Amino acid sequence: MEIKIFSDAIDALEKVAKAVIALQSIPKQERQRYKAAVKDSYALMNSAVNLVFLRLGDILLLDKKGEFLKEVRRLDNAQEWLQLERDVRLCNKLRDVHGEIDNFVLSRMIIRLGSRDWDKVRQLVDELLEREGTLADYLSASLRKLARQASVATRSSQEYANLRRSVTQTRRVVERERQRLIASELEFIKVAQ
Repeated sequence: MEIKIFSDAIDALEKVAKAVIALQSIPKQERQRYKAAVKDSYALMNSAVNLVFLRLGDILLLDKKGEFLKEVRRLDNAQEWLQLERDVRLCNKLRDVHGEIDNFVLSRMIIRLGSRDWDKVRQLVDELLEREGTLADYLSASLRKLARQASVATRSSQEYANLRRSVTQTRRVVERERQRLIASELEFIKVAQ
């Protein structure tokens, strides 16, 4: 079973981006602010995806079984992810982006785009920002299956080989999610100009 970490958040971001692009009934300056917030959201999501992608890549480079198992077990450690999040200074930027997107969705203006259901857009924004707001917890929970698999991989060489395959497969999935995110961001930039 594939571990998809970012697919739901990317889906939500794409829907918000499309809604922002479709805005025509608000002042240009305000519309530009919302576009900038979505652009920042793409950058932050890309940072989060890269954190996981690089971490899994580093783990796969470990040759010694003991070191490999130790690092995979640490994948569900929320404190380590929180430190990485702080190291790349995501926390403050996430709060800023949250405020801008929140202003967009909860703007005192009533925004209508055809039959769009803005409650759904708001829910999608909440899901996206909740994931980013608690990025460390979200990443550790998403990678918990691999960490647990590492705990039993000491029993046999077959279980160890299965774990290596699982880590490799998860990294490939994250790479596909990363490519999808980049393509989505490029499309947003192209259309939002």
